[in-house]
Amino acid sequence: MHKRLQVYHEQTAPVRDYYRQFNKFYSIDGNRTVNEVFNEIEEILTSVFQQA
Repeated sequence: MHKRLQVYHEQTAPVRDYYRQFNKFYSIDGNRTVNEVFNEIEEILTSVFQQA
């Protein structure tokens, strides 16, 4: 578990922060039902593609 957190802070967090500074990062709570998560992802993708 310690190694996984270390990798997250060293490799994943910088990527998240990079995209966040350009408003291209979307945080999704995966602790909900599959349908709720899917619906949120669908809403985000619809919004992103309408802006393009």
